[in-house]
Amino acid sequence: MITVIGKIRLPVDQVEQAREALVKAVAATRAEEGCIEYNFAEDVTEPGVLRISEVWDSKERLAPHFKSAHMVEFMTVAATLDVTEREVTMYEVSGSTPL
Repeated sequence: MITVIGKIRLPVDQVEQAREALVKAVAATRAEEGCIEYNFAEDVTEPGVLRISEVWDSKERLAPHFKSAHMVEFMTVAATLDVTEREVTMYEVSGSTPL
């Protein structure tokens, strides 16, 4: 299982544009084979920070996701935004239990 956690920071006045693109990407991504979970959130303590979390059943299923039409569309929108910080971390998880 693969977990990906992302963070982007952009000007507050561009959050709505990013949100609209993310909503489209989330809906299409959740329909992809291998996608277990895909979400984004706006950080309430840091305006202009968006966090993305996703869980995939394997690296092999995650790889084509980045080339999908909806991700190409999202990246096209993202390229027009003034992103000042971008951080993405991928974890390979063998299992988990509630804390």
